[in-house]
Amino acid sequence: MFDPDLLQKRLATLEQKDRELIMGLTRPPDTYESFADMRGYHQYTKRRRVMPGYDSQPMMDWLLSQKPSNNLRKIYIHFPFCRSRCLYCGFFMGFNRPEKVKNYLSALLREIRQKAKEPWVRSAPFHCVYLGGGTPSDLEPDQLRLLLDTVRENLPLANDCEITLEGRLKGFDKERRQAAIESGVNRFSFGVQSFDTQVRKQMGRKLAREELLEALKEITDQGKALVIVDLIYGLPDQDMDVWQRDLDDLLQSGVDGASGYMLRTAVNNPLEKAVRANLLPAEADLPQRGRMYARLRKTLLAAGWKRLNMTHWGRNSRERCLYDSESFSDTDMVGLGCAAHGQVNGFGAINFPILNGYLSLIERGKWPVFFCTQSPPEYRAYFDVADQTGMRMISFERFRQKFGLDLEPVLGWLTDQWQKIGLLTPDQHRMVMSGPGEFWQPNLSQAMIDCLDLASPDFDMELIDNMDFRKNRRRFNRSWFERQKELSPNLDVSVPGPGLAEAKRTPRP
Repeated sequence: MFDPDLLQKRLATLEQKDRELIMGLTRPPDTYESFADMRGYHQYTKRRRVMPGYDSQPMMDWLLSQKPSNNLRKIYIHFPFCRSRCLYCGFFMGFNRPEKVKNYLSALLREIRQKAKEPWVRSAPFHCVYLGGGTPSDLEPDQLRLLLDTVRENLPLANDCEITLEGRLKGFDKERRQAAIESGVNRFSFGVQSFDTQVRKQMGRKLAREELLEALKEITDQGKALVIVDLIYGLPDQDMDVWQRDLDDLLQSGVDGASGYMLRTAVNNPLEKAVRANLLPAEADLPQRGRMYARLRKTLLAAGWKRLNMTHWGRNSRERCLYDSESFSDTDMVGLGCAAHGQVNGFGAINFPILNGYLSLIERGKWPVFFCTQSPPEYRAYFDVADQTGMRMISFERFRQKFGLDLEPVLGWLTDQWQKIGLLTPDQHRMVMSGPGEFWQPNLSQAMIDCLDLASPDFDMELIDNMDFRKNRRRFNRSWFERQKELSPNLDVSVPGPGLAEAKRTPRP
């Protein structure tokens, strides 16, 4: 399945800069500077489209008729609208307009009721529900009640089901909060990003520091639901002093948990455009972001907070972070709403990502699925790479026990290199990440997946221009699906691309 000699042969054909994206720098000036760039990991390299986007109806019928696995079961509900756009955000889909929200909510409720009738959905309880976006906390109180009550009345939820509402504190008034709690929400997740007033307002956030802390205190003092906040490090004008004040404010805020994310901007993202036009100062460089991560880690560990995964921390035992803490390879999920992703017994299903297309399919009584994906049996090993590094460790013994795969001959040389530069430390039958290793976790995960790809005889080397090829996702997807069509001539593997522009105007029947 994986050939170590083939891996080394293919690695030798890569340019040095591309090999260093896998191995790291041989002599980095600092362990937090072990790589030239931060990468995103993508464990879906071997997934393929099993049916084209508009003809996935029978596939969804089949998936939702299956018996459930023993996996943790999740529900993700997507609300795609926001009242304003934050400069750093890559998830913005549209502004909150009353008529749009009304039409979308009507379609979403139909999808919930439609899927609730299916055997796979009905046959076992769900352990967590996450209402994300967008800004779902902007829903009116009666809309929140209607949506959440529809979920509870139609979908089987475990007695201890974690129900999270994502949003922002501005506009989340007492009436909305009461509606959410009375309808079952037991966890709020607020995007704070920074407590500093100047940093916040530059990013499009509305509340000042004092207003933010007061709003958090009001909710935490009530004690009826957990409160989690997101912080971002590396924002413009967020130097180390500002970041330390952010962490101090976090510790004093009384929240039950927090997430710390490194700022990552895409080309032509509004923030990137503003910096390029000299409208804002540049964000922190990568070495500085590494130092900011180190400060985050040191501060929260010293305060007795418990790490739940690579980004999430809990102040107390109430915070489980169930939606994000469990491994992806042992999870099933139903996705509800425009652009929502789901996973059923190893198959992926992605809802239509364009609002008009989603609404049209729901109106016609169709599954709003854009396309489904399937993977060969070894895909679980790819997921487990991400799962293990997400737990801050690498264990070849675990690969052997779970999958019967001996990956040490394939990846052992790589983990040895990472030990030499201080990213990993041996610990019995596993290797544990150091602080810098945690910071570079996306690189470690992606590097191992790259090596498994390169060690696979069926991997198409023509896909690789350089080891950043996954950043050009459209080219990668198109080449990959064209290759799949050659391998499976009877399989229609049409690819999303220019056709999306047409779909915006007229959803294909």
